[in-house]
Amino acid sequence: MISVFHIFFGLVSTFFILQSWFDLKKLDKTNYLYTTLNYGKLNVAGVHSFNQIPKSSFKYFYAAAFLYSSFVWFLVLRMFLFNESAPGFFIKVLDFLRGNDRTVLFNPGETLLATSLLHLQISRRFYESNFMQIYSEKGKMTLATLVLSIVSYFFIVSANILNSQGFQDQKVQHVMDKSINFSQIALALLFFLCWREQYKTNKILVSLRTDKSGRQVSDKHFIPYGRLFNYISSPHFLTEIIMYSCLSGIMPKSLYLINLAIFVYLNQVNNANVVHDWYKNKFENYPRDRKVIVPFIY
Repeated sequence: MISVFHIFFGLVSTFFILQSWFDLKKLDKTNYLYTTLNYGKLNVAGVHSFNQIPKSSFKYFYAAAFLYSSFVWFLVLRMFLFNESAPGFFIKVLDFLRGNDRTVLFNPGETLLATSLLHLQISRRFYESNFMQIYSEKGKMTLATLVLSIVSYFFIVSANILNSQGFQDQKVQHVMDKSINFSQIALALLFFLCWREQYKTNKILVSLRTDKSGRQVSDKHFIPYGRLFNYISSPHFLTEIIMYSCLSGIMPKSLYLINLAIFVYLNQVNNANVVHDWYKNKFENYPRDRKVIVPFIY
């Protein structure tokens, strides 16, 4: 049976495949597809102004994602600690999205680990976008980008629990083993290391527009240096790919998370190529030995 989840992932896969295979540099930058796929410094001011909103609107997107992720994480924690399944109304929502024939593939321990990592990432991005990041007044994005982002995170968070015990039926007859294995722990550690590195990367970007006291002194773009920026143009895209790959490895039976990891890879590599070219065209003194997204290789 085709569900809302199938339709969504079909549309998202089509979107990311188009984004990856189109050479955006050859598109007319007034093209609606270009303005939807790109935002901030890559967006063209004044184009489709009826649909343009400030890039700072991302703070509302992450606020919505944080609230929903917090709600789901609480339900997962409750199942892990007290063996209590999700409320009936929420199970009906999941049934609407994926159908009521969902099978249990993950125990409460695996679900708590994956959900906690995703919630950790969303929480940090909520903090950065609302309290740390400095937005340029010229930075724009389309309303379509914001809506797509909100809907995407709703499905991403939901994908973690579709096949987890306690989210199919209100009555849990037999609680599964809550253990996790060594490989899942190792992947969680790698996820955290990348999570930490991405935070440090974003701090470097913020420091380009602030003085030592943290006061904003500019909203212009500069060449970032330090840590992975010494080797690649987009460390935050590389760490994003690794983190979502870790999530799919922790829950390998979830086709949704595997597809998500593939989508993230296509999206982030494409964005990294565009950003790398933007830096080279913007700054004549941009380091020539700096790679796109993989140190020393690409």
